[in-house]
Amino acid sequence: LPLNEISGYLKFPTPLFKPQYSIIVHVTKGHIEAVVGFHQFQADSASVLLMLSNRIIAREFLSDDLEGFAIIIEDSAFSQLLSAQQLLRIFETKPHALLSSAVNDIVAKLNGILADEYRSMKPNGDFTCAVTQAVLVKILEHSQYANGISRTEEIAFSFKQLAYQYCQEEHNTSFYSRKLNVSDGYLNKCVKSVFQKSAKEVWRDIVIQ
Repeated sequence: LPLNEISGYLKFPTPLFKPQYSIIVHVTKGHIEAVVGFHQFQADSASVLLMLSNRIIAREFLSDDLEGFAIIIEDSAFSQLLSAQQLLRIFETKPHALLSSAVNDIVAKLNGILADEYRSMKPNGDFTCAVTQAVLVKILEHSQYANGISRTEEIAFSFKQLAYQYCQEEHNTSFYSRKLNVSDGYLNKCVKSVFQKSAKEVWRDIVIQ
C-alpha cells in the first residue's frame, strides 16, 4: 500500500498495541516515528521499519510529506517467503535499517510493482509472493547480518520470538528451552550473551511491556 494514499487514515499517536500480522514500512520521503519493541525509531527517507507480528508497537508521528510503502504480511505467508533463519536475521536483529541510494531505488520499484498488482482486478498470488520475497531479500542482503547469524544469536533471537508469542501463557523458561531443543543452562547462556540479561529477565520485560 502506498503510504501517501493511506497516511490520511492513520491516526497518531497511538497507544501501544500488538498486531497479529507483520508490517514492513519503506519510507522514500518524509519520516515516521514509531515504537518497536523496547525502542523508539525515526525512519527517514531511504529506510525501512520492520515490525514482526506479536511485537508491541505504536505510531508516534507521521510527517505530512510522507511517501513510500507499507507491506502487511500474514504469518501464514512467511513460510513461502523466507527461511526461519532469514526471518530471524531480518526482523529480530535490528528493526530499523538504512538503505543505500541504489538499494532504495530497487526496493521502491519492486514495491511499486507490488502495489500495481495489488490494485489489479485479479492479483496473482505467486507473483506477489515472488516480488515480496525479492523486497525482503534485497533488504536482508544489505543488513548488518547479511552473512548470517551465529548459533548463539539464533537461539537468543528465537527465544525472544517465542517469548512474545507465549509470554502470557508460559511463565517458565523451561517451556522455551524445550521448544528450542536446548538445555535451560544453554538457553540462558545464549540469551545473556546477546541481550546482557537472563532469559527470565527478557521474558519479564516483555510481559511488563
